[in-house]
Amino acid sequence: MHLAAAEALAEVVPADSFDTAFMSNFLEHCRSREHVLDVLRSVWGVLRPGGSLLILGPNFRHCLKEYFDYFDHYLPLTEKAVVEALELTGFRLEVVRARTLPFTFRSRLPSWPWLVKLYLRLPMFWRFFGAQFFLVASKPPSAATRKLAA
Repeated sequence: MHLAAAEALAEVVPADSFDTAFMSNFLEHCRSREHVLDVLRSVWGVLRPGGSLLILGPNFRHCLKEYFDYFDHYLPLTEKAVVEALELTGFRLEVVRARTLPFTFRSRLPSWPWLVKLYLRLPMFWRFFGAQFFLVASKPPSAATRKLAA
């Protein structure tokens, strides 16, 4: 097991080690936009060419009243802002969904497992209850020799 800051993965993980990386409700905790870019560059370095990065996060546009109810949320991010950051770091976008899951499952609505499964199978309801974006980006297969701008 390794312990490292997300922007310093290269210190403990060899380059091109993973096919897939997943971030859930993470980027809004970064202290600055530059920190977000540093994290994405770091993930880029440990992904194999053709590898995927999946990102789930609260979409400020769809949960602005509750977004800062969490003390450790620093950056108000939307799917468009994260798409731009991914493109700046060389990722290619595969899937962009502005609304998927609710902001939280701690609400007056029940979150029984069978109901969550049903919700996930009915994307027509995401536009009413969804407040988190879901993105899939990939490191281009030809990225093996590409150097990232720091």
